[in-house]
Amino acid sequence: MVREHRISLFTRAESIPILADSLGERIEVHAVGGRSFTLAGKLAWEQYPLLKILRKIRPDVLFCPGNIVPFRSPVPTVTVFHNIGPFCSNITPRSVGAYDWVWLKALGLLMRMSARAATRVIFPSRYFRDLFVQRFGLSPDRSDVIYHGRDELRTEPPEALLLQQLGIRKPYLLSVSHLYPYKNFPALIEGYALARETLGSRNVQLVLVGNARNASYFRKLQRLVHRYGMDDSVLMTGEVPHNAVGALLAGCHAFVFQSTCENCPTALIEALAADLPIACSSAGVMPEIAGDAAAYFDPYEPSEIASTLARVIDDAPLRDALRINALEQVQRFPTWDEVGEMTLRSLERAAVEG
Repeated sequence: MVREHRISLFTRAESIPILADSLGERIEVHAVGGRSFTLAGKLAWEQYPLLKILRKIRPDVLFCPGNIVPFRSPVPTVTVFHNIGPFCSNITPRSVGAYDWVWLKALGLLMRMSARAATRVIFPSRYFRDLFVQRFGLSPDRSDVIYHGRDELRTEPPEALLLQQLGIRKPYLLSVSHLYPYKNFPALIEGYALARETLGSRNVQLVLVGNARNASYFRKLQRLVHRYGMDDSVLMTGEVPHNAVGALLAGCHAFVFQSTCENCPTALIEALAADLPIACSSAGVMPEIAGDAAAYFDPYEPSEIASTLARVIDDAPLRDALRINALEQVQRFPTWDEVGEMTLRSLERAAVEG
């Protein structure tokens, strides 16, 4: 059945050119923002001026994909909770900085208030949904779990020029993630150092792809690498174009994911789609995402990281089994078209329930 919906889209003026290819005649775009549209200004606009607009245009449902809804909306609302950071116990003022920690605490409060006010809440994993059900009393009947879609990345082996430009040599372990403190890079670097002692002559490089959160954290990681005498073995490339990630995945010896706080890690799904052997943190949502397609380690124990890296690097039967399991596991995730369809169904339910 073909369903036709009229959409009123409220977005920043600078976002409109980015969305141009996705806009059709049934989408009416309203530019909002300006110099006063800071974070505080945006929150205030959502809670007050937006309500007047909603009373005027009377949509069937309001979709808020950014964690927060108007608390007194005159129409049914659906929100998507993306940020699990406010609810991770290992995120502290010391690990992320005082400013970011205060902001995360404030965001957590706003998300709890939004969960009470929204008609429906979409979560990107069962783990995140269950956290809200068990800790904050959200009714499961008011929630939907919609995983992130599986990207169709090009997985052709990388050209020698790309590896040369980035300074990568084969064989290499690959981590794709921005260099944020909760991603647990110091423990990975220490674990890799211990694994090198075990593996001896297996000169496998560790490649960390992603932007640094800030310069001081990047320098901290550099000092740690230097302390272990691994300046030639640990490479931090910075951010690379998304179309190059598939090639780096295709060329790596194995993928490693050491994070401690995630809602639904896209990088892990991409590694599954590339049918890679994966060494993975056992914390939080990671076992839900990777299933039987990863060898797990305690992310807080460098010695356990080391032994798992050594197994994934050196145990050929294990690597073959993980590859087979990855192809099966990735099929549990929707395509992005299916994500859109499931989101639409959630909106339709909210319109009826509201």
